[in-house]
Amino acid sequence: MKRVICSEGCGKEFVLMEIVAVPIQNDIEFVGFSCPHCHKAYGHYQNEKITKLQNEQQKLLIRGKRAKGKVLSNIMHAIENKKKEIEAEMDRLKLAWEGGADG
Repeated sequence: MKRVICSEGCGKEFVLMEIVAVPIQNDIEFVGFSCPHCHKAYGHYQNEKITKLQNEQQKLLIRGKRAKGKVLSNIMHAIENKKKEIEAEMDRLKLAWEGGADG
């Protein structure tokens, strides 16, 4: 359990009990939690493409633990590229479902 402050809503502190995945449409889901006081939602949208990229990133992280030198450098570069792809897809989904950062 983790203590969290509702920084974008009511400002109250609460204990984060669980993160949930709420199906939205087809393969898209919202993964996150909400403030029990004001119900402000925190999280991100996710689809099969993001899940696949996250799995690929996890495999790279595991490989990176054993790597050294140039191999490690190449793996770290690949991890950064996966991170950028994941962020871009999350941003695309957010724009599609909320109309941008301001909702």
